[in-house]
Amino acid sequence: MSPALAEDIARLDVYGRSAGYGGPVRIIHGDKDDIAPVEYARRYLEHYAGNAELEVVAGADHAWATVPHRTRLHQSTLEFFQREL
Repeated sequence: MSPALAEDIARLDVYGRSAGYGGPVRIIHGDKDDIAPVEYARRYLEHYAGNAELEVVAGADHAWATVPHRTRLHQSTLEFFQREL
């Protein structure tokens, strides 16, 4: 990672950028993610004014490295789209 990219990431207000979206949101996060802790995902719930749901997948890491975890990720995403679209 270049120093310029690291600086850009450090200044990025990801929570503030999400606050303007008013549609439905499903956040799917692994509880073994060692890059972005699940607390970060929970914090997003505050920014969606009751339009968000969080699914925490036991054992899933940041890369969704196992087939069962990726299957759950895809299934959950599909269920959300089928319900909301």
